[in-house]
Amino acid sequence: MAKVKKQLHSYAENASERSNLYLKAFLSDDKSTAYDLISQAEPIAQIGTNILDHINRLQEGIEWESHRSLDFKNMEAPITGMKMALSAISSFPVTIDEEIKTLLQSAQMLKLQHPKPYDDAVTVPERKHTPTLANISPTCENLPVFFFLSCFELLINANPKPESIDAQKVNIAKKTRVEKIVGQSITKRVVFALKCSIALGLAVLLGMFFDKKNGYWSGLTIAISFVEGRLPIFTVANNRVKGTAIGSVYGVLGSCLLHQVAELRFIILLPWIVFTSMLHHSQMYGQSGGIAAVISALLILGRKNYGPPKQFAIARLTEVSIGLFCMVLLEIILQPVRAATVVKLQVSHCLGTLDQCLNHIASPKDNIRKLKSDLTGLKNRIKDARSEPSFWFLPFKASCYDNARERLSKMVDLMQIMTYNIEFISSLSQSCDGGWKEVEQHMNGNLEILKENTSPCVKCLQKITLVRSNETFDRHVQESEGFFFDLESGSQPTEAAMDAFVHRIKDVTDKIESEECKRKVTLHLNSLGFCIASLVGETMQVEKCIKEIIRCENPSLMISYKNDIANAPGT
Repeated sequence: MAKVKKQLHSYAENASERSNLYLKAFLSDDKSTAYDLISQAEPIAQIGTNILDHINRLQEGIEWESHRSLDFKNMEAPITGMKMALSAISSFPVTIDEEIKTLLQSAQMLKLQHPKPYDDAVTVPERKHTPTLANISPTCENLPVFFFLSCFELLINANPKPESIDAQKVNIAKKTRVEKIVGQSITKRVVFALKCSIALGLAVLLGMFFDKKNGYWSGLTIAISFVEGRLPIFTVANNRVKGTAIGSVYGVLGSCLLHQVAELRFIILLPWIVFTSMLHHSQMYGQSGGIAAVISALLILGRKNYGPPKQFAIARLTEVSIGLFCMVLLEIILQPVRAATVVKLQVSHCLGTLDQCLNHIASPKDNIRKLKSDLTGLKNRIKDARSEPSFWFLPFKASCYDNARERLSKMVDLMQIMTYNIEFISSLSQSCDGGWKEVEQHMNGNLEILKENTSPCVKCLQKITLVRSNETFDRHVQESEGFFFDLESGSQPTEAAMDAFVHRIKDVTDKIESEECKRKVTLHLNSLGFCIASLVGETMQVEKCIKEIIRCENPSLMISYKNDIANAPGT
């Protein structure tokens, strides 16, 4: 847990540095200075992502403690939102009140504190509000300015009240039990047991044909290779072969060097363990390859009365090859899964969760958390697919999937900020006198427009992602006619709606009597408008990424998405 606290502290410093750079960019006098500050934050943002990934790996064994970093994970959304707003601002300097300018200048040395353990005394700070703009009118061009301020407000208020530690332990334990029961059906368990037993039996049988005395090495090789679930088998097998080979070579060299003093062989295992711990996290070898490298070297260096090291190493590699051949053969027969196939299934799963978010856009918190988890799984599966050998298949187009994941991640951040704006506006219902019904109708009506302009397209993308045959693909795309965006026109279907949305804000807020409440509603309604427009734009980009994936993976199809119709050759 000490390592997690240290990493959380590092992330706090990283987030503070990025947010300060974005604040400076917002207050810049010209566009070149602002863009230079944004570019300075790029490598810092990558370091922050790496720190969060490291925290996630450390917390795998202490799941009940993971809530302590949730605040920092929530910080990513407003910081990313600040960057999106800066990229959308058309001209600098930004026209803002002196009051807000003074506040932002004083906040440039903002230090975000890492969360304390929940068993310590924790006080929830009172929610702070940023001063609101008074001399800038709601227009489409000014939406990014309002959005930046709401992101800044969300950032300084990103400390939700924690639950009691006992309640969280109980909730996590219940959730884990339910997930295990639901996720492991009887059929899957039977298939997994059948696969293990047949593969082990076949491996030992073939291994004994090669070496009757030591044939069990083939079974031992794959006994530690099976993991329940749909895994990319070629990636696992490839990594195990490479790990076994490099571990065997190291073991043979160590045995030759210390042939006379076998008792000291354990000494050369120490640097090897350190090296394989790095292999464990490498893209080339992965977890399975790192484990295989350690075991191979350990078995050779720790052997006794197995003959010359070279002969033993060759026998070991042969037995490993026999065992992996049996494992791959059974996987192909019973449950053929490539890493690229798993990635595509995960993309479809992410699109399904995104559709759930869009269909419950007024309160999507649970679905947003689910989509975040799905995107983390997609990131890991893309990593597996990169290291998978292509064999006779088409090369894996990792860049296409990375682009789709980045766009979906951006949509998650936008939905988080949008949820904050909706909740903030709803919280003002008690303090605002008059005009509240109009505000609520205006907000809900435009959320419905967002749903109508995005959900049908996402549903269609989810369907065509899983299509395999040319005929089925053509049928699905023709059924989806009218749901896709016209990407060639470069126009968003909600441009007219957004103009109406912004122009309507003044009419709606004028009916609010309290001047302070009116300014707050104006700020967050404009921020909400930016979120809606950006979500539609990102949906268009996700559509573009999915279509690019389909083009790359179906080169025999002369796919043309103009007018939303795909035509195969000769049609």
